[in-house]
Amino acid sequence: MFGRGRWIGLGVAVTAIAAAIWIVWGNRGATTHVDGQPAPSAVSPAPADAVERRGRIAELARFEPPRYEPAKSHATPGGANRAFQSAMMYYADGDFRTAANALSEILRKAPDVPEVNFYAGIALLVNDQPWQAMEAFDRVAGGASAFVEPARFFRAKTYLRLADVDSATRDLTALGAGDGAHAAEARRMLAVLRQK
Repeated sequence: MFGRGRWIGLGVAVTAIAAAIWIVWGNRGATTHVDGQPAPSAVSPAPADAVERRGRIAELARFEPPRYEPAKSHATPGGANRAFQSAMMYYADGDFRTAANALSEILRKAPDVPEVNFYAGIALLVNDQPWQAMEAFDRVAGGASAFVEPARFFRAKTYLRLADVDSATRDLTALGAGDGAHAAEARRMLAVLRQK
């Protein structure tokens, strides 16, 4: 259909069109300033202070899972105590995935047990499941138990992991206004968040 010369001509034409498109589209935000220097790209990197702030927030979101202390443990209702103790053996051994699964199973039967929700939230957060962890912490933070303050503290860390600084600030402000075990750390975290 086409001779060899026409194929070569077609190839040259396609190459020329591709080069023209690359020149036009590849340089489309590049203009020059008055001083003759090229303008920064329309897609410039994030300012250094924004990158630094994201780094501070990520650092604040980090945590060590709290140790489980059976002596401080409260009995869970409905015969779930044996299952809870079994799940917490995995937690204490650092097997947070198995602990999260076992604790979530307990919560299907007894969803309102603060201690189970708290440790399930921690195990879920360690396993990078912040939305599920948030649900568990929310069930504790709205109640009245010894786990309310630590649940609010770790919920604030979960908010930070999700880049929801406003919600984290609300929890940290409430914690910092008190005199509980997490008050001083909450105030320190707030000071870091308020840095520009």
